[in-house]
Amino acid sequence: MALKIEEIKAGSPHIDTVAKWLNSQWGQAQGYSLSETLDWCTSLANAEDEAIFAATKGQRILGAALVVECDLIGYEIFKPWLSGLYVMESARGNEIGRLLIHAACDWSARMGHEKIYLYAPDGSLINYYRNGGWDPLADFERGGESFKIMARPLGGTPD
Repeated sequence: MALKIEEIKAGSPHIDTVAKWLNSQWGQAQGYSLSETLDWCTSLANAEDEAIFAATKGQRILGAALVVECDLIGYEIFKPWLSGLYVMESARGNEIGRLLIHAACDWSARMGHEKIYLYAPDGSLINYYRNGGWDPLADFERGGESFKIMARPLGGTPD
C-alpha cells in the first residue's frame, strides 16, 4: 500500500484524528477544547482559501498539515501560513513531513501566493525548515519561549 497525500474536506473521517492531534500538541496549551479544535478543523475543511492535507496509507492517517490564512496575531500581513505539521511518532523519518509541506506549498502556489510562512520554536526544527528552503524572517517571544517566523518562496519546491 502506497503513501498518499490528499486534501481532506468536510465529512472526511480523518478530520477527527487531525483535531485530536492538534488539540493534544498545541490546542490544550492555548486553552482550546477538543470540541473547539474540531469545529476549527471542520471550518478549514470547508474553506476555499484554507486547507488540510493528510498523509494516509490505506485507511490509516499518518500525518497532517494545514494551510491557514493567518496563524499568528499581529502578523496578518503575511499569508498563507503552514500550520499544525504533525507526523505520528511511529511514522517519522520517512519523509512524510516533507511530502506534506510540498503539498501545502503546491496548493498555496496554485492559489496565487508567492510565499508561504510558518513559525517554529528556536531549536532543531529551524534547521529542518532551513534545509527545506525556508528563510528566517523575524523573531518573537511568547510565554518565555523564542520563536522564528520563516518564509519560503513558492514557484519551485526544493527537496
